[in-house]
Formats: sequence, C-alpha cells, structure tokens
Amino acid sequence: MCGILGIVTPKGTQANTSRETFARVRDAMEHRGPDSSGVWQHENVLLGHRRLAVIELSAAGQQPMLLHDAGDDGAVRSAMVYNGELYNDAELRGTLEASGTCCASASDTETLARCVQVMGTGVIETLRGMFAFANWHVHERTLVLGRDPMGIKPVYYATVRSGGVEHFCFASELQAMEKLLIALGQRCEPDMVTVSAYTTTIRATLGARTLLQGVRVVLPGEVIEVDAGGDVLRVTHQISHHVSGRAARRSEELAKELGSYENAVARVRETVIESVRAHLVSDVPVCTLLSGGLDSAIVASIARTELSFCAGARDSGDGAQVSPDFAFAVEAAAAYGMRHQEAIVTREMFAEQWAAMVKHNRQPLSTPNEIAIHHVAKTLRAAGCVVTLSGEGADELFGGYDLALTQARDAWASGRVRTVEDAGEFELDANAWIARVMKQQVLTADAWRAAEQDDALRGHYREAFAKVAAERDDDEPLQAHLRWQRATNLVGLLQRLDTATMRAGVEGRTPFADVRVMELAESLPLGWKLRSGDAGLTTKAVLRDAFASDVPAGILRRPKASFPLPFQAWVGDSVSVLGRSEFIREIVSPAVVQQVMEHPRELWHVAWPLVNLAMWRG
Repeated sequence: MCGILGIVTPKGTQANTSRETFARVRDAMEHRGPDSSGVWQHENVLLGHRRLAVIELSAAGQQPMLLHDAGDDGAVRSAMVYNGELYNDAELRGTLEASGTCCASASDTETLARCVQVMGTGVIETLRGMFAFANWHVHERTLVLGRDPMGIKPVYYATVRSGGVEHFCFASELQAMEKLLIALGQRCEPDMVTVSAYTTTIRATLGARTLLQGVRVVLPGEVIEVDAGGDVLRVTHQISHHVSGRAARRSEELAKELGSYENAVARVRETVIESVRAHLVSDVPVCTLLSGGLDSAIVASIARTELSFCAGARDSGDGAQVSPDFAFAVEAAAAYGMRHQEAIVTREMFAEQWAAMVKHNRQPLSTPNEIAIHHVAKTLRAAGCVVTLSGEGADELFGGYDLALTQARDAWASGRVRTVEDAGEFELDANAWIARVMKQQVLTADAWRAAEQDDALRGHYREAFAKVAAERDDDEPLQAHLRWQRATNLVGLLQRLDTATMRAGVEGRTPFADVRVMELAESLPLGWKLRSGDAGLTTKAVLRDAFASDVPAGILRRPKASFPLPFQAWVGDSVSVLGRSEFIREIVSPAVVQQVMEHPRELWHVAWPLVNLAMWRG
C-alpha cells in the first residue's frame, strides 16, 4: 500500500511550485509508504509516490513506474503511480502475454501500467483488487485517474488556478491534498454543506464532495481522464459499471446456476475460501484481525496466519466490563493455532489518540472504532506484520445488520416508506447522529444558510438510494437496502480501515469486500441471507451455514455486537475543546455547546461529531 500525489497543467506550462516543495508534500504521506519514495517530472506533469513494499520488494517495484517505447530511443511512454493490490494479477498477465505484451518484473504495478497501456480507461472493468492509480500518457498528454469499484482505496482531486495556470491536483489523503493546495497559494475553506452532513452521518464525504470547498473524492469505480494537450485542461468523468452493471448481470447468472440453498451454501464457502487465499499473496508477513465475531473468525479459519490481534477496551474506566470480545477472539485463535496478542485501549489513550489522529489526518474521524483500529495496527506493525486481513464487508453483503434491516422492513410495511426515494430519506434519518429535525436549533443561522438547510444532503440520499435500487429487479425491497449498505456504509468502513491502518504503515485487506464475493452475495434471495424462525431472525444465514463446521459454536451463534469501546462514557474527557474552538462558535448555537459540555454522556451522539469538528478546525 502506498501514497500517490500529482499535478497536471496544460501543454506548455508547469506547476506553480518547486519539485522540492512537491516532495515535502509527498513526504507528508511517509506513513503510507515508509520504504521508499520517488518523484518524476516531465514538462507539464509532476508525479510523486511513497512506497510500502508488499509485492516485489526489489527496486523493480519502485514508483513512479516508467514504461518506455520500443526502439532505439527508448523514450518514456507512460508513468504510473499506484496504491493497492491486484488479486487477479496472474490472470491479467496471461491476458497481456496472449496479446504479445510481457512484464519484466513481478510487480503488480507493472501489470496495471501495461494493462492501462493496452486497454485504456476500460481497464478498470478487468481489475480485481483494491486500488487508486494515476497513469500519465506522455505522447497523448493525458492522465487517467481511477479508483476500485468497492471504494477500498481513496484518492482526492481538485482543479485550481495558480500563477495564472490551471492545475489538476490529486492525492491519496485529504491532508496531503490540503498541503498541496496551500503550496499553490490556495485557501482551504470548509464546505458547510458537507460539514452539516457530517454531523448527521459522521461521513467526511457527501457523494464526491469533501469537507473542503472545491476538493472532491474519486467515487468508487470512477475513472477521470484529464486531457492536458491544449491550452486548457479538459476533464471527463465516467463511472465503471463493474459493480452495478456487470455485477447485476453476473448475479442473475449465478442465481440461475445455484438452484438450491444447499448449492448456495457450497458456492459461498468455495468463493470466500478462494477470496481469502487470494488476499494472502504477499512478500511480507501477514496477520489477521480477530474481533471475536463471525466474520473475522471465518477469515482466520481459512488464513490461519501465525499471528492474530484483537483491539478494544476491557472496561469503561469505572470497573464495568465492556464486552466479551477478547474471550471469543482468544477462543478463535486457539482453535486455529494462532499466536494471539491484544491491543488494549484505555480511557487516557482514547482521548490522546483521538486528538492526534484528527490533527494528523486533517479531517474528523468517522467512528470511535477508528482509534482502536489504529492502535491495533501499531501493535501488529511492532510485532513485524505489514499486512493484515480484516472482516469488513460480510455484514453489508450477507445481511448482518438485523436491527437496521428490521426497521427498514417495518417502514415499508407501515407505509412510512412508499418509494425508493423515501427509502433513501429513511436511511438518512434512521442512522442520524444529529437528526435533521434538530439542525436548525443546533447550527447558527449563518451556518444553517451556508449548509443550504441540508437540501443537498436530503437530495443526495434520495437520488443515491434510487440509483442502487435500479441496479436490478429484487425479490424483496430489503435487497436494495443491502446494496445501499454496500454502496454507502461499507465504503465508509473501508475508508476508516485505510486511514487507521495506513497511518501505522500497515496494509489492511478485506476478503469479503471483493467483487467476486459481492457478485455471489447479491445473487442470493433475501431469505437465504436473513432467515426467520421460531428463535427470531438469523442474520448471514448462508454464511453461517457455509462455515458451521469451522467456527467455534459460541462465535457461530453470537448475535451482532458493537465494537467494544465505551466512548459514550469517555467522550466527556474531550468536550472542553468545544469552548476553545472559534469554528464551533461560528457554526454551533452557544446553548447547544453548553448543553453538550455539561451533559456529554447523555448527548454523546451530538458530542462526537462536534468535538471532531472542533479538533479539525480549532
């Protein structure tokens, strides 16, 4: 895993910053790539890279990676910077060789660069993995910027004018993007529409919008092409149909193939096992995160890595036990012969790391669990592991959120939800931290106006849900809610994993959040994922049955449990920042600030987003 950075300007111009300044901004992402770094500058393009060496540890995997023209002159034909892993590397190389193109190294960066050279922007349809990449075509003077369809690896971009010249900029992290824009003389002001949306959703993006005005995130499956061959930059966007189109078609094919529940159980087992094994390919040590739940236990049962790790809090600080997760994680590790380590989060550590992470990331955290994930990433890195497997994705693909899905079913049954657009608003309100109906009282009048009274937030959720609902004909409305969880909730969880692990120089891999697993999961009838019976609702039924013989019985029967961090009791340790924050004084009602500071435990759902914003902007 790595960090990428770049600037493109029109033909005949150059970036309005020095190579040295550009390299300093690149090195703000040293945690993403502690092993080596590179910069390549040619006419109107600057590319930077920080490398975490995982595959092909030699200099043959160094980036930016240059491909050369055939012939005597050997001129540079293209330059690639890439963050990610390809899990179908061997398949892609076979396709390239069949067309007469061979790779000189074992690096999947070269595989990707040559695939882009042969297939152009359509390459994203062929890739299985997690990735964000930028490829510069020297002769055509075009940049292709792409992101994986599951949304595992982030990349941000903006178009600005500096020194009278148009600049297209991109970076793996928002903090690096902000530093790059400041180096180009730009002011980085908050986008109040997204700030208000964050207080409700605790997501730092709203569609492509970020918390900074003018800065956008490349959407999952999106390809952006920048033509820099003229006097102005021409930027075009296209969304790959790899998830919505190809997956829907493949899911329909699978549904016809499976025929019976027994066949589905066998196919789920086969597909998940294959995905875990594909995610184990590495030239550096790999370990497993064990939460004590079903999903990580399934991954561990297949991977059986030497080491496993669990993070969380043992008590809330007042002696009350928080969760039995540690005991279940130990049980799973023993069952699979893994040496197990625990990363204990204390109350003091929580407050300290919360502030440190927001300061470093230059954006608010999503959930409190991000702190624990970062702590366990530091722990496993210190133990010599560079790659870790994690269980994100199973809940969204196989139906793990029983409460959320039950609420959605009841909303349709009662008539509160009548259309797919209504369902989008239901998802927004049912999962709100600061409810929309409270916003006019929480925000100042100026902030509420700047947030456009959350019209963009409401519109985005209505339109986005309608889009995922239209991907295919469903046997039940709840199937669309599952796809919504995949397209929205899962992307947020994957962003959290990326931010928390990469800050420790660790590559997090998610075998469930894989396009082939997703295609299979979405082919299954809802009743095979959520099974009703005398004992109530069984979540992830087909997944449980597929691995019933591999997972300890206690873990197999465990209901969905929240991450073991008692942040509701701990959030009060950090609320004093609200009284010192000029930004909070500008956007939040003084009465609300006072109430939160006096009653943080009762108002934890308000305190969490507001304290994050205060730490972010000061």
